[in-house]
Amino acid sequence: METKTESVVIFSKGGTKERSVPVSSIQIPDLWHLALAQDDPRSKDAILQVWHMAHDLLRHIRENS
Repeated sequence: METKTESVVIFSKGGTKERSVPVSSIQIPDLWHLALAQDDPRSKDAILQVWHMAHDLLRHIRENS
């Protein structure tokens, strides 16, 4: 019986803080309140775009691992 190993993501590849992290342990910081605290609507929008993109990328990684 073959055991499937959990997929990992390499963060900071090639850098001094390179590390392999199991996909199941990846957490995305909640940036919602940080975005709402911004006075500049462009800054607010940029933070929320990054937050949504991070969630979409993590979902894609989990579905394709």
